[in-house]
Parts: sequence; structure tokens; C-alpha cells
Amino acid sequence: MRGWTYGIMGIVVFAAMMLYSCSTAPRVTPDTDRVTPAQLVSNVQENHGKKSTLKARGSISIESRDFSNSGNFHMDLKHPDSLLVRLRGPFGISVGTVFLSQDDFVFYNSMSNEAVIGAARGDILRSFLQMDVDVDDIMNLFLGSSRALFSEPRRPDEFTVDGDQYLLVFRSRDSIRRYWIDPYYKVVSRVVHSNADDRPVLEERYDRFTEENGMVMAQQIRVIQHQERASFSISYSRIDLNAEDLSFSYSIPSNAKVIEWID
Repeated sequence: MRGWTYGIMGIVVFAAMMLYSCSTAPRVTPDTDRVTPAQLVSNVQENHGKKSTLKARGSISIESRDFSNSGNFHMDLKHPDSLLVRLRGPFGISVGTVFLSQDDFVFYNSMSNEAVIGAARGDILRSFLQMDVDVDDIMNLFLGSSRALFSEPRRPDEFTVDGDQYLLVFRSRDSIRRYWIDPYYKVVSRVVHSNADDRPVLEERYDRFTEENGMVMAQQIRVIQHQERASFSISYSRIDLNAEDLSFSYSIPSNAKVIEWID
């Protein structure tokens, strides 16, 4: 009996070791003498440019000082044009649909049978997400990418190693921006935007990277607005990059109450 017990324990330990080795990226020690900031930014841009569509499932949560909600979702995204998110409740029950394009925003709440429609502008997005974002921000967020790095000056004010990550720091008169880059996947893993007093204002975190057909994607994404004490999180359970079988069709019942959002 004891032999069987030790045998089973050995199998479990071996399986756990195999799972860990398969899910953990090889350890790479960052070295600022072997790579330049321009090369790192180029690597990040190259990976971002490869991702054009995304079909995914996961969970989403929004938290602020006076609002908190979470749920599961199925999503289709075509960058930078269209995003359709189907929100699910317990037992897979449909609770709502969100459609977003460069021009239009639609949110249908199937529980109250109400739909809100309007132009995809900052005020309506702030109202629903409790965060100051625009359409491009949302598209890139769901793709697990931070576009802010691409508009920074070519040379950072600081280029160092922080723990096991590269760190690029850019300073201007009214802000400080820090970007952490994973040395193995060569993608942004964290961004912190601070004010002139170096107090964090906005933070982006990208974790649990997976690689598919030469493209790297974060499975865990979180955005935090520190001063507003608000956060928006995405956790993917299934990802299909550059999928072709996308669908952006949705319907609003004829008896639904339609609210038109006007600026």
C-alpha cells in the first residue's frame, strides 16, 4: 500500500513539474549592454503590428469608488475598427452586449431590456467604464498592448534594469512615464504614468503571457487610475489571435427601451 502511495505521489510531483516547465518562460537576464532602447521599442511595435483580430473568452471587472461589477464575456475584435463583447452571467445567461466602433457605441442590457446608443466619444465611454479612455485605448487594451510607448521620444531619459525587467523612463515638464519590458517576450509588462511630483496617475499591467504563431499576448490585463481609485481588469481563459471567423452581428428587441446618448 505504501509503495502505491509513494508511486502516486511521484507521478503527481512529476506532472506538476512538467506543467510548471511548460507554462513558464525561459529565464532571460536583461543586459543593457546587449540591447538598445530603440531595439526594444522596435520589438514591441513588431509584436503589436502582427495582431489584427482577436476572438476570446474570459472575465471582466470594473471597480471605482461607488461602482463595482464583474462577469464573463465572449469577444470578437477587429483592430482598429470593431469590438463586440457579449456579457454573460451565471450559468451562461446573456446579460448584455457591447458594440464599439470608431463611430458608434451600443450597450444593450438584456436584464432591463434597455439599450444605450451614441457616438463613440470620451464622455459615454467614461460613463460606462468609469475611466478616461477613448476607442483606440479600449481596442489596444483588449489586444494587450500599450500604444503610449510608440509616441515617446526615441531616447529615454533613463534605461536601466529593474529586477528581471528592462525599464525605460521618459520625463517631461508635467509628467514621468515608466515602461517595463519583459526581456524574453520583448513586450511591455507594466506602464506607470506619473505627474510632475512623481505621483502615479495611471498604471497598466500585463501578465501571464502566451505565445501563438509568433505573437505574444497577455492573458491578464489591468488598468488602474490611482487618483480616481478606479480599475478595469480583463482575464482571458481562451485566446484566438488573428481569427477569421469573427461576428459583429447583434440585435436589439423591438420592444426594448432605447436611450440615445447626446453630448
